[in-house]
Amino acid sequence: MTSSPRRITDHPMPIDVHAHYVPPNILEAVEQRAKEFGVTMVRHPPSRACSLHFDYGLKVRPFFPKLVEPIADRLAAMAKQGADRLAAMAKQGVDRQVLSM
Repeated sequence: MTSSPRRITDHPMPIDVHAHYVPPNILEAVEQRAKEFGVTMVRHPPSRACSLHFDYGLKVRPFFPKLVEPIADRLAAMAKQGADRLAAMAKQGVDRQVLSM
């Protein structure tokens, strides 16, 4: 018995995969174990901004504040956006959004 191939629909589902968040505890772990990862964390006070400098020479630009805000702040911002965010996604033809960490 052979199985039939999965049917691809005529209506693709656009997915936004460019949503990022870096929880503060991840940054703390990287900072505490920096030598293991071959990286130096550079803080940019007074904001929460920081950047990563890798031992092999790569220097990553500072993370922007919303990328590294405390989770409570991020959840509050998402709740506030609510329907507005969904409307903006619909306007762009995006059905789903994937959050990468």
